[in-house]
Amino acid sequence: MAFSNRQANVTPDVSKESVTEKMKGDTLDDEVLKLARLYGPLASGKRIELTLQEALKEFPRERKRSDAYKSLINKVKQEYGTDLIISGRKDKI
Repeated sequence: MAFSNRQANVTPDVSKESVTEKMKGDTLDDEVLKLARLYGPLASGKRIELTLQEALKEFPRERKRSDAYKSLINKVKQEYGTDLIISGRKDKI
């Protein structure tokens, strides 16, 4: 059997981080839209409080901790002025 020096399946060298960043941008926008559909229009001064269990149900994350929602919380605050609060059982009151 003869082997060729050609590579049959050539894939571009794409880092995992760049793929994750591209996917994150699209899903964040989708999550903001879903948040607005579920809790009404996002506006300055509005406050949305969710438990970690509610957030995981609507916006699943691989890391099941409230800090996994930091980017969504920041986006909603910066772009719409809405406070999104996600509290877990371990959060101090």
